[in-house]
Amino acid sequence: MGTKTACSISGGIFTRMKIVILDAYVFNPGDLSWDGIRKFGEVEIYDRSTREEVISRIQDADIVLTNKALVSREAIENARQLK
Repeated sequence: MGTKTACSISGGIFTRMKIVILDAYVFNPGDLSWDGIRKFGEVEIYDRSTREEVISRIQDADIVLTNKALVSREAIENARQLK
């Protein structure tokens, strides 16, 4: 059987989900594989993100994973694809 991937419907067209991990070091200090999450879409992984970097990094993301990185109201309002 083939691998299934998560998709979003945009105007009747299926698109792959964009997943952004803002502080990957907290989730995975280097001893784990990210392959399990990659099956759900395109993944951008950042070890750490400053408040200033968050806005540009999540602006076209569908899903954002964070633990310690601060996500401001401005960042969320500019991230129009967030589910």
